[in-house]
Amino acid sequence: MIIDPSVSAIVTGGASGLGEATVRALRAAGAQVAIFDLNPERGEALAAEIGALFCQVDVMSGQRSGAGPGQLRRRRRGEEDDLPQPGNR
Repeated sequence: MIIDPSVSAIVTGGASGLGEATVRALRAAGAQVAIFDLNPERGEALAAEIGALFCQVDVMSGQRSGAGPGQLRRRRRGEEDDLPQPGNR
């Protein structure tokens, strides 16, 4: 597979463990990466470190996981994120 700046990826669970390793590998290859994870501290820190985008998303909740792509679009446009966060139900 060719991974370059034309490739965009969403990595769920991307703020730690295998997800983080995947995020780092994709960014090292030049891909544009969005990190979807519950942990905002780790996710924001990783995103800032490697030049990715972070969205706090609960992929285990069907109701909340569908909000991830919309949140990502707003973040890419630099709009304020006003979506309820996981745990704020």
